[in-house]
Amino acid sequence: MSKKTENKYFYRLPIESAAGQKMKELLVKGEAAWKAAACLTKELGAVRFTTNPAFLIGGIGQLYFTKKPNERAYETIRRRGRYFECYPNRGKEAGAKILERILKLPTVHFKELEPLFGQHEAGWMTPAFFDYREDIYLASVEPLELEGLVETNESVWAAMNAAREITENNPK
Repeated sequence: MSKKTENKYFYRLPIESAAGQKMKELLVKGEAAWKAAACLTKELGAVRFTTNPAFLIGGIGQLYFTKKPNERAYETIRRRGRYFECYPNRGKEAGAKILERILKLPTVHFKELEPLFGQHEAGWMTPAFFDYREDIYLASVEPLELEGLVETNESVWAAMNAAREITENNPK
């Protein structure tokens, strides 16, 4: 059993383990999904996006624009600082076409983790995949049973997540 902090469990999965190799395959697929969403975001004229929370990795939840986009194509959900947080306007032809493109993006669904971890509720685990070339760091609201998992703690997981965010925001 891993150490528990505020109803979360923290783990490190060595990449050389059998489960680590399977997880790496999903994360490589996820990286491609994230890049596809980032490319479509740029193509649509948005400057940022959030991933779709229905998926572990990939898809587009909301798009962020620096200028208010065309209302025939987008619904503005709210203003967040200098950004307009938007979603395609499904009731208009232009928005429906954009939504169709978003729905065709590759994704990694939570169910794809079931062969490794069994069935769990959606949103039960957050992988920090910055270091998937060496180790994978996981946070879960449930204890996980899997050969190769190593107990860790919140500060280690948070440090890996912070390193991943710094790397994503400062590409080489």
